[in-house]
Amino acid sequence: MSYVVQSVTTSDAPGVARAMFSAFWQDIHWQRLWATDMDLEAIIRDCAERLPWLLISGRNVKRHLKVVDTSSGEIVGYSRYIVPESHVGMWIDAQTFEPSPEEKLGFEQRFESVTDNGRIRGMNYAMLAEFGNPLDKVEKGILKESGPCFAVDYMSTHPAHKGHGVASMMLKEALKQVDAIGLKTIVMASPAGRGLYERQGFIFVCTLAQDYSKYGITEPYVHHWLLREPHK
Repeated sequence: MSYVVQSVTTSDAPGVARAMFSAFWQDIHWQRLWATDMDLEAIIRDCAERLPWLLISGRNVKRHLKVVDTSSGEIVGYSRYIVPESHVGMWIDAQTFEPSPEEKLGFEQRFESVTDNGRIRGMNYAMLAEFGNPLDKVEKGILKESGPCFAVDYMSTHPAHKGHGVASMMLKEALKQVDAIGLKTIVMASPAGRGLYERQGFIFVCTLAQDYSKYGITEPYVHHWLLREPHK
C-alpha cells in the first residue's frame, strides 16, 4: 500500500469522520459513551456534519493532518495537534483555511442540525465527565511542571490500515515542526499506542487506570502520558 500525508480541509469531513470514529470504535470503553440506539454509521454521519465547524473553531491553535491511500483516494488516518498560545504562528500549513462569512454560517448550521444545544447527540456526558475530568487533572499537573508543550491531541488510523505506518507518518511530520523550533511535546496514549511514541523519543511520565466495572467492563481504562524533548 502507498500513502501520502496531507493537510486537512473542511471538505475532508466525511473521510476524516469515518477514519477517526472507525478507529475509536475499536475501544469498548469508548463505545460505552454512546446511547445504544447510536450505531457506528449514525455516529459517523453526525460527525461528518459537525466536523467542518469544529475544524475552523479554535483554528489559531489547532493543526491537522490526514493520510490518504494513493490507490483509492480514501482518507485512512487523521491526527490533530494543539500548539501553545505562545506559538500560534507555527506550522501554518497544517491550519485549516479561514472561511468566508457565508461558509462559516453554513458550517455552524450543519453543526447545530446534529447537536442539542452544542452537545453531541447520543453521548453520555455524565460518563464523559466522570472519566474525562481525572484525565484533565493529570495532564494539567504535568504541564504545570513541564511548561508549554505542543500536544498530540488525536491520533487515529482506520482499522483496515493499521500496521502500515500510517500513524508514524503523521507523527514524524508533526515532530519535524516542533524540533525546528525547540518545543516539548506531550501526548496521552493508550497502551496500544504507547510504543509508537516511545519509538520517536517520548519518555514515559505516568499512568492512570480507571475502573469501568460498574459499566460491565472488567478491563480498566488505561492512559499513559509521555513527554518528548525537542531533537536537534
